Amino acid sequence: MKKSEFHRIATIDIGTNGIKFKQYRIDVNKKSKIQQDTFSRVNIRLGEDVFNYGLISENTQKKLFKELSKLIESVKKRNIKWIGICATSAMRSAENGKDICERLASELNVDVRLLSGKEEAYFLKYLNTKKIADLNNYLSIDIGGGSTELHIKHGDDEYLQSVDLGAVRLLQQKDLKEEWDKLDDFLNKIGYLNAEALVGIGGNIRSLLEISGKDKFTSLGYEEFITLQKKLENNSLDDRKKLFNLGDHRADVIVPATKIIERILNKTGIKDLSEACKNLDISSPLFVTDKDLINLSLIHI
Repeated sequence: MKKSEFHRIATIDIGTNGIKFKQYRIDVNKKSKIQQDTFSRVNIRLGEDVFNYGLISENTQKKLFKELSKLIESVKKRNIKWIGICATSAMRSAENGKDICERLASELNVDVRLLSGKEEAYFLKYLNTKKIADLNNYLSIDIGGGSTELHIKHGDDEYLQSVDLGAVRLLQQKDLKEEWDKLDDFLNKIGYLNAEALVGIGGNIRSLLEISGKDKFTSLGYEEFITLQKKLENNSLDDRKKLFNLGDHRADVIVPATKIIERILNKTGIKDLSEACKNLDISSPLFVTDKDLINLSLIHI
């Protein structure tokens, strides 16, 4: 039997609520099989600057460059074939976001891709849902700090949407009626597809399922979700940290995230919430997890 040989790649997601570093193993003999083996997080909340002041401050930029420099240096010390870096909602919304991405690319000698909301939504089609039992027709969702992406495909019909409703943005900005309306319009448009489940990625959905005590890849029912949502809302920030073992980066944003989920469940009539698998099993040359964009055509292995 041929011994498995692995190559490693890495991704850095410059998000609204933090920076996420992930390292993956690719089986050389089965290039469609990829497994995450390393994860680290840096809690720099770009959204606080952007959603209050419209741009990323000099002080936050210094922190961002410092942390990214450390991550990239650590990558150079490992046997990593390729690193992909992407930025999302906060960087899109910042007046100086494009300039910062260009500076990062120049000063750190890396490629930085500023993803559009539409691109984020499109790559949700590659979620690994194979371990979720009895799942056929479902709506995919990624609730980020600055935006929420949705994707659904059933038969020949496929729809996607990105709305500027994110957990950090909802903490900082109140006048978001236009975005709520945009979400409602999308949900009305896909109503005829009768999605049976909401399947998501991201820390908020993962935390909700962990708090509920559900086994991995087991769904959270609608009534269970509403009960949990009320518990979270009725506890102070400090109590959420203690009672539900939530970190500083999660304890405040999880409540607005539940507002987005509640709206979707109520509008669609969906009764089950699940989390997609972290390890991918994808045959397409382009795939994504937690918005980490990886193009296999760039990996010379």
